[in-house]
Amino acid sequence: MAIASTAASQQAACRTQYDENGFFVTPAVVPDNVIDAALAGIDEVIAGRYETGRRPYGKQWVPGDDLRRLVKIGQPHYSNRAILDLVTTPAVGEWAAAVSGASFVQAFAIDLFAKTPMKHDAANVGWHQDGPFLRMWRGPVFSAWIALSDVDETSAPLRYVRGSHRFGELSGVDFDDTDLAATRRQIEARSDLAWVEMPTAVPRGAIAFHHRLTLHASGPNLSTNRRIAIALRLRTEACEPTEPRVHPLVLTTHLDDPASAPVLKPSA
Repeated sequence: MAIASTAASQQAACRTQYDENGFFVTPAVVPDNVIDAALAGIDEVIAGRYETGRRPYGKQWVPGDDLRRLVKIGQPHYSNRAILDLVTTPAVGEWAAAVSGASFVQAFAIDLFAKTPMKHDAANVGWHQDGPFLRMWRGPVFSAWIALSDVDETSAPLRYVRGSHRFGELSGVDFDDTDLAATRRQIEARSDLAWVEMPTAVPRGAIAFHHRLTLHASGPNLSTNRRIAIALRLRTEACEPTEPRVHPLVLTTHLDDPASAPVLKPSA
């Protein structure tokens, strides 16, 4: 899909905004037909049906679990080619390269997130930074969050703390802590962080990129529709695996397999 002129003008300025704020949201750039196919594939994976015959890796939700919980499934693209097609849509790699300034971008880990409509906090994603989960890499790894449904103020928008990527790793943050207000109080008491919270709408087909140290969370889905997204963990040519190289997501057998760790932007 060619990036429209309005998107191209935003792409030219995205690096500056990303560096200043710690995050950047693109226009809608993933085609609807690609999203529709991926959504059908996601329903199959959630139901435990694997088109490729290959199971997801790091699955934290299985059929029969409470649907009011956060549905989180690692490496869903292992199991369905339509999800892999979504991830490798050319616009995803183009924007990832523009945001990072990289000449090479590879997705080494991919997560599926789904939230059903609910008014309580059971599926909240706690205030956290991605960096502590990505210690298998040194260098500028970052994240991309592709919205497969419109995400607005009612449907559990991403909540970023602007500029928090400049404060290093923070204590008192926990992905699994669903009490967002209490965690915020703890973080503010332990740090000099100037808390500028920005609930961020992400239209269907748009991508939210964020730095590995950007503090973020999401609350309940108060809409009437499922909120579904695919999160990519990305590395550039400036990233190297930490030693010893034993983590399954940095092994040569993983990184050299395009069905496991797709290259989104090849080196020029």
